[in-house]
Amino acid sequence: MKIAFVIRLFNPEIGGVEGVARSLASGLAAKGHDVHVFTSERAECGIDGVTIHRVNGWQFSSIAKTLSFPYFAKKAIRQQGGFDIVHAFSRMAGADIYRLADPPQAAHLNRNYQGFKRVFTKLSLRNRTILGLERKTYQNYQTTLVTNSYRTRRDLERFCAVEGSRVSVIRNGVNTERFHPGLREIHRAPILNELGIPKDARVLLFMGNDFRRKGLAQTVQVLDTLQKQAIGEQALHLIVVGLERSPQFRKDVKDRGLKPIVHFMGRCKNSERFYGAADVFILPTREDPFANTILESLACGVPVITTRTNGAGEILESKLEGTVVASADDCDAMATAALDLFNTPDVVKVRDACRNRATQYSWDQAVAHYEALYTEHLQQPTVKPPTNLKDIHYLDPAIHSAFNKSESVFSAIMDLSGDSKRSIDRRETLRLEIDGQAYFLKKHRGVGWNEIIKNLGSLKRPIVSARTEWVGIQQLEALGISTLSPVGFGERGCNPAEIHSFLMTRELEGMVKLSVIHEQIDQLPATQTTLIRRSLIIAVAKLAKRFHEAGCAHSDFYLCHFMVQDRDWSLFQEGDTLDLHLIDLHRMHRYRSLPLSKQVKEIGALFFSATHLQLTKAEQDLFIQNYENSATNPQLWKQVWKRITHLVASKKRLLKKRPA
Repeated sequence: MKIAFVIRLFNPEIGGVEGVARSLASGLAAKGHDVHVFTSERAECGIDGVTIHRVNGWQFSSIAKTLSFPYFAKKAIRQQGGFDIVHAFSRMAGADIYRLADPPQAAHLNRNYQGFKRVFTKLSLRNRTILGLERKTYQNYQTTLVTNSYRTRRDLERFCAVEGSRVSVIRNGVNTERFHPGLREIHRAPILNELGIPKDARVLLFMGNDFRRKGLAQTVQVLDTLQKQAIGEQALHLIVVGLERSPQFRKDVKDRGLKPIVHFMGRCKNSERFYGAADVFILPTREDPFANTILESLACGVPVITTRTNGAGEILESKLEGTVVASADDCDAMATAALDLFNTPDVVKVRDACRNRATQYSWDQAVAHYEALYTEHLQQPTVKPPTNLKDIHYLDPAIHSAFNKSESVFSAIMDLSGDSKRSIDRRETLRLEIDGQAYFLKKHRGVGWNEIIKNLGSLKRPIVSARTEWVGIQQLEALGISTLSPVGFGERGCNPAEIHSFLMTRELEGMVKLSVIHEQIDQLPATQTTLIRRSLIIAVAKLAKRFHEAGCAHSDFYLCHFMVQDRDWSLFQEGDTLDLHLIDLHRMHRYRSLPLSKQVKEIGALFFSATHLQLTKAEQDLFIQNYENSATNPQLWKQVWKRITHLVASKKRLLKKRPA
């Protein structure tokens, strides 16, 4: 096949998608394909069978580069002619294959910005340009989309209204000849000697160029936690490899007194030698489609610690290979995982497991997957996009199939009826069943200008759409906090007073609200009741801690919005998992840092909703201990108790006014 690659930069030293494109081009050329690369890069290719075509775009601004490169690349491809497949790695509408290098821009903006800030950010010229390019690409049903993780495919489904059947997941490959366990014998002793690290030290490795997103601050926190714990007589050191853009991280290391055991190496070409020096690789990234460093580390026989927001974590199947923690902010969990890996009794077994996992993702296998995809694409018939999905932002295939004969799926869902659970003004919550599965449907039919003005007048953020809860669900998932599972979201209109929208979620089956769980556990023996209460308090405190540290405010932070899987509580034992779900996020808001006043309101509301449980002083202290996990903040808790007293007094006044 004659294949055209379109990628703005084709420099293997950059890493990421550039390295992927280069390895794929080399593999395809080795199998006899005629590969042409259209790029703005001036560097020589150096790969037999690969031809470089330099595309001259506009360079005077980032927007000009974003717009001009695909335009001139398509022009150059037409002039060259005769290509069987046009495979784009940079944003370009009209390609046969588009392999996403980053999460969709819509997912990034919705996950990291909220409220007016998200609106204004989306309105920036750069973001409007990128969103427009992506929209054109995704709406072209003749383009096959490729991601390297199921996480990114889910982002396309939820934020870009792309059907999952249109997306192929092909993992990145790894050069198993360059990255191998033998590097330990070659490089460990020289590197440790160069850095002044004891031979028997335990070595953590962090590698990445974007320190903030990749989680260096959290890595330093993990190191600090490990230093304060008893980890044996062996020394502990951290090696940091990557481009350093801010002195803040060195300052943090110095302030914590960790400077002697943290080694900043900068960007290095021969990164594989550092895997040879490491015992554990750590990457608590906040957002990564698929970090190649995970595969490289495994190929070298080094176990990994990463986050659920890293698509590469999906390939881990055994604790011998490493640990995937729920959130980049869960430093305690990462410290525990690191200790477990350091103290593993069978190091050889761990290294073999890591190596075996990596060999399942060689570049030969990746090239074979792409060859099969090219052949399938050339044979597929012309596909017409559905015409009934206007105003639908996300729809689970099971729901779509139930309404595929409707002229407008949005209208059909908004017209659904069911068991009404709540109805306030123009908002309604229904419970209904579709094909035997229970769902909850929240419908918003425009709040009206009076409601918006009333909210703004009282300095409250008006809730004009189901989008607030939709975005909240995505943000909680990114934080590793369990919540509702959405199956559909739609929004129609731009007038904030008249926006119609819906959010449909699966019913949480077999779960019970924490506000009523006492009715079950109070019937048990006193020792069992105490154990369950303490375990639930710790779980709630840790969830609240993670939620608030991320800058999130629920605004209705009551026990009735916490749910846990029901069970035979008489069999509950200390250490059993309690996976709490936080629901009803329609008023959730995320700040850069949660203001103290909001934190007081949140915790005050939580304690107020638990007054009927009559928490003991010891139980209150247990919550505080697990919520703060450090020195108690007297100012915070003084205001919290004052807030609770105010809420209790208000409730008593309301009860007195209520007619008999």
